[in-house]
Amino acid sequence: MTGREKIFAALSPDGSAETPVVICYPGIFERDHLGELTDLPWWRLHETDPERRAAFHASLIRATDLDWYELRGGHAGAEQAAVTISEEADGVYQRDARTGERRKLEPPVVGGTLTTARGDAPPITDLEAFLAERVPPPAPFRGVPTGCERLPALLKAALPDKYAFTWAGAPLWLLAGTLGYAEWFAGLADDPAPLLRAADRLLDGQLHGIAAAQALGADGIWIEDCLTDQIGPDRYRRYHLPHLRALTDAIRAAGLHSIHYFCGNPWPVFDLLLESGADALGLEESKKGFAIDIAAVAARVNGRMTLLGNLDAIDLLEHGTDAALRAEIARQRAAGRRNGHRFIQSLGSPVTPGTSVARVRAYAAMAREG
Repeated sequence: MTGREKIFAALSPDGSAETPVVICYPGIFERDHLGELTDLPWWRLHETDPERRAAFHASLIRATDLDWYELRGGHAGAEQAAVTISEEADGVYQRDARTGERRKLEPPVVGGTLTTARGDAPPITDLEAFLAERVPPPAPFRGVPTGCERLPALLKAALPDKYAFTWAGAPLWLLAGTLGYAEWFAGLADDPAPLLRAADRLLDGQLHGIAAAQALGADGIWIEDCLTDQIGPDRYRRYHLPHLRALTDAIRAAGLHSIHYFCGNPWPVFDLLLESGADALGLEESKKGFAIDIAAVAARVNGRMTLLGNLDAIDLLEHGTDAALRAEIARQRAAGRRNGHRFIQSLGSPVTPGTSVARVRAYAAMAREG
């Protein structure tokens, strides 16, 4: 079976006889290990030419030896024609012939950059006006701009054996990034109505993203859902679950799979996670003061949805011995069998910058043993 076939099987009611192997957030891994993964120049990240950009990303994806990748939309035709990149004596520059703008490109920062709540975050009383200026009003989806389909088509042609997914955000969680954590949490406690109306606006944007993913040929959608473990089961059910169900319903209607990555302590809301409508559930590894044992999770899920592994990205993948890593993979695969073979071997968190490409390949090889 190809990696794509394994994931499709694992996401089916019958499960997969062969365990697919992935990591969460492969784009983070690629960003932190460009020099190990490809000989092509880093600035290909900024290419608008779909052929050159596809060759760059395909080289990264092939080098990881994993069963899925994040499918990327390309640039519109006008941008492809107008934007060029040149290597000069003092650096690499991107120029837009339409405006004459010229900017110096910088290589990606290993480990990423720290982002905090935006300085223009509004008080909740002004939230709807704030969103009206920044979030387009609801409108029918009219397809992706001409030219944007070329890059994903080239990637799918180059990587037919791998599963292609795109990203969506749970609307209530996205609001935390808009407002900042304190305003978001206080608003849910004091007067949730403005936040829920704002979540409706953000949901519309995510639904457009799902339609675009379908048009570009994605196989599934990774739904990121953070902080909502902190609002309590009652608020989770009333304020969060309806938007989450709207996402998974739309993904299913588009003929795609939904993979719900719930970041936080799952136990207080576990039954609600099973009501999300998602095809698969991914959880963090044990940390932050709570334990998430994969065997206990599999016992609770009991074959009702596909389960992603939550192997520890730091203590095991980066720092563990080969014997300890192999033993935990075997234990996680046993939990997957307990879940009716509806299981995808994965990590609980992204690969760390200090973890080598060779170690990730070893993880993949171990997971395919037996």
